[in-house]
Amino acid sequence: LFVGSHFVWVATSGGVLRFDQRAETFSRFTRLNGLPSNEVSCMTIDEEGNIWFGTRYAGLGLLEKGKNEFDPAILDFKDLEISSLFSYGRNLYVGTDQGVSLYSKDRKEVKESYRQLGNLIKDTKVNSVNVMNGTIWVGADGGVAWADLSRLNLQDPLSWKSTTSPGQVVDMVFFEGVPIVASSRGVFSINYETRGASLDFDNLDIVALTNFEDTLIAATSSGLFFRRIGVREWKEIDSFGITGVSDISGVGSELWVATYSGLRILGDKKIPSLEDPP
Repeated sequence: LFVGSHFVWVATSGGVLRFDQRAETFSRFTRLNGLPSNEVSCMTIDEEGNIWFGTRYAGLGLLEKGKNEFDPAILDFKDLEISSLFSYGRNLYVGTDQGVSLYSKDRKEVKESYRQLGNLIKDTKVNSVNVMNGTIWVGADGGVAWADLSRLNLQDPLSWKSTTSPGQVVDMVFFEGVPIVASSRGVFSINYETRGASLDFDNLDIVALTNFEDTLIAATSSGLFFRRIGVREWKEIDSFGITGVSDISGVGSELWVATYSGLRILGDKKIPSLEDPP
């Protein structure tokens, strides 16, 4: 789920949806428009406004700003499950089921791959990739790993720090400069220096986190929403009957929710329903 100033983009198992907030209309993009696959698992928007889409075992898709047809599929990752993308300068970090790869937008090729992230199991599946203050952060099935991008050889496991304490990480955000992860063991804050993970919320079912109204919001798949009101202090908020949550994104005063039955906004505001939503 990505919420922009005018459009909301949703990656689904039936292609990509774009919701025009001004016209309140949906557009759908599928393989007919050049997507490598309708099984779209993640996306990122780069500095030029181009949108990159990751698929399961079919490569990368690129929709350049202002276009309605995709560039030819990037097949470097066609045998991998892409689960996370992050644009950083002229490069794209691609999280897969075999670690992280660095893709050069200019050279249109994979420059290198990082398959041993510190003490995490080799080829661990990566679910979240982010860069903050010159450090790459990776949330994986085996925990959290991070590395200074100024290091010369990130293919060396010793270039990475890691912690396995959180278990299987499903989402990651930064709050006041601190990485916060949702995992199979709860919500943790990660200490960069000590490599420690501190439990902040012991709910085991959190699938998505987002920054919203100067705090954090966490959501469960079943549709429970929680607001962080202090260190290790979370309060449930009204979910307005939303269920089947897969992702959330807080923008301004609106909390957008991607669900198994369509796109929603937390609260009373309604958006048009889409017939047969992917």
